[in-house]
Amino acid sequence: FVGLLALASPASAQQPPTARVEAQVEGEEAEDEPRNELALVLAGTRERAEGETSFTVGGEYARRLSDRFGIVGEFEYVSGPDSWVFAAPVVFQPVGGFKLFAGPGLERKPIEGELEEGASEPTSTDTAREDLFLWRVGTGYAWEFSRRYVVSPSFYMDFIQEAADEWTRAFVFGISIGVAF
Repeated sequence: FVGLLALASPASAQQPPTARVEAQVEGEEAEDEPRNELALVLAGTRERAEGETSFTVGGEYARRLSDRFGIVGEFEYVSGPDSWVFAAPVVFQPVGGFKLFAGPGLERKPIEGELEEGASEPTSTDTAREDLFLWRVGTGYAWEFSRRYVVSPSFYMDFIQEAADEWTRAFVFGISIGVAF
């Protein structure tokens, strides 16, 4: 009868008291891990249609939802086409610092081909902009230092919807340097 009670009781009740205390301390330490991260992004963006690589700078905020999943808010300025990119991918970390991500976004760029009469180039004050839907997919690796600093090289591809049935691609490769809190 005593053996049946021992088998029916929860596993934590079967552990010695010191093991339970150690497990609680480890659990508390895991909860104290940083769940937020702010980072500076430095990258190069190569749009397939234009064939040139543009300097890209931006920032990102990441929120860890669990050990394996998180969500990121990103904004970037792409110098060549003078455009802004905003994206909100979901991140999956299957093993270690390796990460995969995908999510929707928006590219805000100047409308091409509209010039005032007699002007050779549009000025920054009269450039109209359009918003284009994009889908971002990519991969990267995060190295953590001192549980507070993160360096993460990444590569991703943006699929940008230019017209109803026309999609273009942009390849982005760069590095983010961040601080966790």
